[in-house]
Amino acid sequence: MTLIEEEAPPIPEVQITGPGVYDMPADQYHRRPELSSSGMRALLPPGCPAKFHWDQLNPAEPRDEFDFGHVAHKLVLGEGEQIEVLPFDNFRTADARAAKLEAHAAGMIPILEREYLKAKAMALEVRKHPKARGLFAYGKPEQSLFWQDAATGIDMRARVDWLRERREGARLKIVDYKTAVKVDAESIRRAIGEHRYHQQGATYREAAIALGLGGEDTAVVLIFQEKSAPFLVHVVQLTEFDLRLGSARNRRAIEVYRECMESGEWPAYPEISYIELPAWASNQDQQEYMP
Repeated sequence: MTLIEEEAPPIPEVQITGPGVYDMPADQYHRRPELSSSGMRALLPPGCPAKFHWDQLNPAEPRDEFDFGHVAHKLVLGEGEQIEVLPFDNFRTADARAAKLEAHAAGMIPILEREYLKAKAMALEVRKHPKARGLFAYGKPEQSLFWQDAATGIDMRARVDWLRERREGARLKIVDYKTAVKVDAESIRRAIGEHRYHQQGATYREAAIALGLGGEDTAVVLIFQEKSAPFLVHVVQLTEFDLRLGSARNRRAIEVYRECMESGEWPAYPEISYIELPAWASNQDQQEYMP
C-alpha cells in the first residue's frame, strides 16, 4: 500500500516585497528569477554562460538521487515537500514509473519504501550526533534570503538549510546539510572543491551581511552525512580563506551575469583552445619517455 503524508493545505504564493528573509516553499523559491548561488557557480568554469542560460530555459527533470536527497533533507530539517512512499522494489516496472511520475506531477517527492526507511535512519543519526544536534537546537529551516548586490544592483537570492538565531555576543552561524558517499576529511575536501561549496557558503555570508543578520565573522557550517550504514556524520566549518575565495568567484560571476544581461549574449567556450596535459601526466611522460 502506498504511504502518503497527510495532505497539507495549499500554500499561497509568497510575494517578495523587498530585501529580507522569507518563509516559502522550495518550488516557489526555485521559480524565482533572481541570481542564485547555483547560478553563479554555473556561470564560471567548468561551466559557462551558454550552459547557464540553457539550464534557465530548460529545467532539469527530477532524478532519483535528488529525490532521496530531498527526502533526507526533510526528515533531518523537518521542512520540505510532501513525501509519497511507494511500495515497489525499484522503479523499473511500468507501474512504478507511472506512480513516480504521478507523484512528481502532484508536487510530491516519490521514494521507495526501503529508501525512505534509510533516510529515517540517517535523520536519527544526525539527531544523535552531539555537534549536529546542537547546531539544529534553535533557528528555522529552509529560509529564503533576498537582497540586492550593492555593486551592480542585481537582485540576488539564496536558500539556507538552517538559519540559526543570532545570540547576543555570538556570531551568526548558517548551517547546510549535505549527503555524500564518503565523509572522511579528504573526500569532503574534494567535494568542496568539485561542487564549489566554498562559493555557496560565501553567498550565504554575503546575504547575511546585506540583510543585517550577521557580520564579516558569520560562520558557515556544513554537516556531511554518508548515505550508507552506519550513516556517519562529519561536521566541518569553512575556513575564512576559502570563504574569501568563494566571494571572489561570486564577484566575477555577478560581473559575467551583468555583462550577459546587458549584451543579450551568453557565450560558450572559445572557438579553439590550446590545452596542455595535466601536470601529473606531463611529468610522468617526461620521466618515462623523454631522453
